[in-house]
Amino acid sequence: MKEVVYSLEIDQIHDSEGAIVAKIPAVFSKQELTEYFGQVLNFPDYLGNNWDELIDYLRDLDWIKTKNIHIIHENLSYLPDKDLSVYLSIVYIIAVFWRQFSSIHCITFFFNPAEKERIDTVFRKEAEEVERQYHLIEKLNEMKLRGEIDDPNSHSRI
Repeated sequence: MKEVVYSLEIDQIHDSEGAIVAKIPAVFSKQELTEYFGQVLNFPDYLGNNWDELIDYLRDLDWIKTKNIHIIHENLSYLPDKDLSVYLSIVYIIAVFWRQFSSIHCITFFFNPAEKERIDTVFRKEAEEVERQYHLIEKLNEMKLRGEIDDPNSHSRI
């Protein structure tokens, strides 16, 4: 996935000129991670300790006019495994989302090379799960269009 790079060397980052470089320092919790995102990307409103809000903000970014956004993670090794798994699924979702709108923003996530093995292992698992869910949703939508299943939202309730 081209949106994920293992390097912390700023001078090695492609398209850095004029880009927003958001540095996330070592984090120990989900709360710290979400708070740093709010600070480094200047989220317009308070971001709580909430993964859904993080996804919403990262899919919006309309207050940022710069095309290239580099998110550099100094160290995620202290983040608990469960939080790392959820966060890497968010990275995958955001990377796929902005790939469709690359004329507006190109987001690249940079990780510490020393964490590559751990991140790759978790990332592969999370990416496979997200892909599986996307395909399931697509199949359900196709079945609804063909009339093979009812859309529960299309019926009025008494």
